[in-house]
Amino acid sequence: MINDAIQDAAQGKTGIQLNRVNRPLVIADIKAYRGYSFLVAHVYDGGKTVGQIIAPMQEITSLAGKITEIVEASCDRKTPIAYDLHTCNDAIYKETLSSAYVLAQMKPKSACNECSVIMDDTRTQEALDDIYIKEVEGEKEQDKQEIKERSAREKLKQFFKKMRDKVAGFMRRLGLSAR
Repeated sequence: MINDAIQDAAQGKTGIQLNRVNRPLVIADIKAYRGYSFLVAHVYDGGKTVGQIIAPMQEITSLAGKITEIVEASCDRKTPIAYDLHTCNDAIYKETLSSAYVLAQMKPKSACNECSVIMDDTRTQEALDDIYIKEVEGEKEQDKQEIKERSAREKLKQFFKKMRDKVAGFMRRLGLSAR
């Protein structure tokens, strides 16, 4: 084994070229698209791409937890899975440092190019528009409409209360009994 390692090193082979990769590699970044932020993760296992995931940041409570969930869903291994993480984003790096199964490394943007390639793909952008952005904007519009309806109902309710109080006051002045 040691002789093989020396021989491989002399030939300039690395771990990936030798197919000795023991842990999955995740390249992750946070990308913005149309005013929304998305966690983009590219997962390699055994030197092959096993997952390309985009998750809206609005729905993520823990970056480290979400990335671990992505790795577990993408890799066919027993959990918990230890993995390497390359990122150029400070928030991802800081949050994953405390995770026991993650070896996080801060890399330059050029080393995390996979995330940009995923987000810049026109098919990806069309899918995000159809699946997420239209849905979120539709929900916002629906919320605005509900607020308008509620405020109209409240105004009407207040108007009727005032009218009832005025009629009751008028009836009292006339000497009639009002409930």
